[in-house]
Amino acid sequence: MGSSKRASANRTNAQRSTGPRTAEGKTQSRLNAFKHGLAIPALTLPELARDITALAEKMAGATADNPSVLQAAMHLVAAAVDVDRIRGARRELLKQMLSNPEFHDPPCEMEPMPERPDRIRFTMAMRVEAYRAGTRAVQREVELAQIAAQSAYESEVERVKLRRANAKYEAKQRAVQWEQLARFERYERRAVSRRNSAIRAFDEAKALARNNP
Repeated sequence: MGSSKRASANRTNAQRSTGPRTAEGKTQSRLNAFKHGLAIPALTLPELARDITALAEKMAGATADNPSVLQAAMHLVAAAVDVDRIRGARRELLKQMLSNPEFHDPPCEMEPMPERPDRIRFTMAMRVEAYRAGTRAVQREVELAQIAAQSAYESEVERVKLRRANAKYEAKQRAVQWEQLARFERYERRAVSRRNSAIRAFDEAKALARNNP
């Protein structure tokens, strides 16, 4: 493939890979940011490293010159930041869930389809007979009424299908949110465990530094 054709193909592929376009896909994409971002420890994020270091030095105080104490303080601050990040994300998710006016409503049963209207199919013989009997105008009115009823029926079917699709989408979104909430709880348990371990390690490092200046 020539360079010009390759460049054209790359541009075409780039236009196709523009991310989710539907509301469902965009919502899932936002949840993916939570899912992937919170699994990364704060200590490894460059945008938080400077603040973590400053807080760790302040926490270490007079023993900040001791590498073991400073490292333990940094791990403690990073673990505390992780806990705060997870809890903040969970609060934001709960706010989104509670902002839905139908959040507390029980799941609805599938809406039934409307009943198809009765329809008389007039044959040519029936039309000829009505013409002879002088009831052709009445027959035409019946046919027009049937057409209107059929049109209304088809419109209602489309509306029911749309409402069913919306209900299915909402149920799926609720399931995704509940799953994400459960994931936050798992993240928080691990983060709190790391923070508690970091507290003990920091206390031990400070005690060792005081005993061995």
